[in-house]
Amino acid sequence: VLEHLQSPDFVVGALESVRSKADGSEPNLADLRRMDNLSRQLRKMPGCEEMAVGASRSVQSGLMRRSSRCRRTSTFDSRDASELHLAAEAFGDLANYSDLKSTRTWRGHRKTQFFDESKPEAAPSGMLTHSKVCIAEALTRAPTGCDEEAYEAAALQNFRNVLVCSGDRPAQECQRQASRDAVVDLARTDPSLVGEVYMQALKQLGGNPPPRTTRLSLELLHCLLLQVPPRSEMAEFVRSFLRDVGPQLSPLEAVAMAKACLALLDARPEGLPVER
Repeated sequence: VLEHLQSPDFVVGALESVRSKADGSEPNLADLRRMDNLSRQLRKMPGCEEMAVGASRSVQSGLMRRSSRCRRTSTFDSRDASELHLAAEAFGDLANYSDLKSTRTWRGHRKTQFFDESKPEAAPSGMLTHSKVCIAEALTRAPTGCDEEAYEAAALQNFRNVLVCSGDRPAQECQRQASRDAVVDLARTDPSLVGEVYMQALKQLGGNPPPRTTRLSLELLHCLLLQVPPRSEMAEFVRSFLRDVGPQLSPLEAVAMAKACLALLDARPEGLPVER
């Protein structure tokens, strides 16, 4: 069996045999668990990343359908320990977000604060952790049918605003407020960029940023959650992030703010929308 798991053809065949069950209206945990294991195996195989992403999305969607059927707000509201464990694996790592670009090919950050297309700093290892310099490209892929050039430009400008409102660039209070308003306004007016905006906000909370940055970044996240709540998949990633990282934040004020953010998610009255 172990030898077969090293063969892309075997893994792909096994994946296809379980996909119809995992993608059904009432997927069972055993099928979702098997799909999750196969997707992780595929991620290790060259040329199979897109298929692995599709498998991960099937697992995430399956968990959300189960929660929706049970009228739970979140997959993390389950009382089944095995389901909670699978949810933690599916949503506990931001790198599993289905629209995220490949961490292997992401172009990293720019070496200076100035916009210089010719001088990106290749640092994909820091793709999802705090940075004081601008990103070289968007964290997420442009949705199908979206103008990719406009999407990339909006994402880069948004991250500059994130750097200002999180205190990672010198600015007066009025400038920080204006930048925060611009971030929220982008998410509110352009649904295609909501996932990108949330990923950027979570990125700036990863990797143990300075206390001031943590506080200001949580204020931004709170504003986003209040005015532009994330949809199904992203909501679960935000929820998992706050549950796992929130208690580790510093200072204690940040822990309380993370709990307030989580409370906003848990208070959503409409339940857990699921996209098919």
